Amino acid sequence: MSLSWLQEKLSLSGRANLLLVASTSYATPVVGQIFLRKLWQLTDAELELREAPGSNRFELRTDRVFLDAPVADAALKAATNAAGILTYFVNELRVAGRMTPYSMVTAIGEPVVPSGMRDDEIVINQWLADDLQAKPGDELELKYFVIGLGRRLEEQSGRFRIHSVVPLSGAVADRTLMPDFPGLEKAESTRDWDSSLPVSLAKIRPQDEAYWKQYRGTPKAFVTLASGQKLWTNRFGNLTAVRYSSPPGGRKAVAAGVGGGGAIAGFRWIVYRVQLFPHRRGLDPDGIALSIRPRATDR
Repeated sequence: MSLSWLQEKLSLSGRANLLLVASTSYATPVVGQIFLRKLWQLTDAELELREAPGSNRFELRTDRVFLDAPVADAALKAATNAAGILTYFVNELRVAGRMTPYSMVTAIGEPVVPSGMRDDEIVINQWLADDLQAKPGDELELKYFVIGLGRRLEEQSGRFRIHSVVPLSGAVADRTLMPDFPGLEKAESTRDWDSSLPVSLAKIRPQDEAYWKQYRGTPKAFVTLASGQKLWTNRFGNLTAVRYSSPPGGRKAVAAGVGGGGAIAGFRWIVYRVQLFPHRRGLDPDGIALSIRPRATDR
C-alpha cells in the first residue's frame, strides 16, 4: 500500500501521522525536537487563526471540531484575555412537552452569558423562546449524544432553569460559534445535512429549515463554560475555539505560544531499534531510526 494512495482515499493529501528519520550521531530526539519547534506551523496541526466578529478580535479553531487538550491549554495561556468556547450539537431542547430539534448550544462567558449566572441556568434566544413558548424561570431539558464504550453514541440529558431570553442580534447572533462540523458547515439546507450523527430528518419542521437558511448554525441557547465542559468534554477535547481581543503582539504572539507550547505537545519521539538481519546476533547499526508520532491518548 502506497502512502499517496492512502492519502487520496482518506482525503488527506500531504498528511502523515508518523515520520521516520534515520538515526545518526546528529539526528537525536533532542535535535529533532529543536527543529520541530523551529519549523512547526499551525496548519501542520490543522489549526487556524482567523477573524472573529467584533472589533480587533480573532480566534483559534480547528477542522477537527475539538481542540486537542495540549493545544487548548497553550491557547488559553497565550494571552491574558483568551476566552474558551465550547459549542455542541444537541438533539432536542424541550419545555413542558414542547420540543425544538437539532440545535447548537454554546458554553461561553460574558457578554453572552451574564456574570454570576449559575451553572444550572441557561440563556435562550428569542426565536427559541417563541418556538417553545418559554419564559425565564421555566425548566428546559437538553438531550444530546456522547461517545460511550466502544465508540457507541449514547443519548444523555441535562436540565436547566431559563435565566433570561435575549434578542437574536449582536453577539448572540454569531453563526461562527458553530465549529466546522463535518456534513453540516457547508449545507445550504437541513435536507443537505450529511452528518455521522443519527439525525432524523422527519423531525425537522418548516420553521427549523427557515432558521437554518437564515441563521445557519447560530446557537439557540447558551450555558456557562463550566456547565458545558461538564456535559460535553470528551476524549477529543473540551473546547471548540479560543477567542482573543487584541492581545499584546497580536496573532504572531498567539501563534508562537500555541505552536511552541501546545501544537507539538501531543507528539513524542520514539527510538526504534530494528534488526534488519535476523540471522546475525545483535543489532545492525543501520537499523536504528527515530520516529515522531501523535500520542495515542490524544487520538
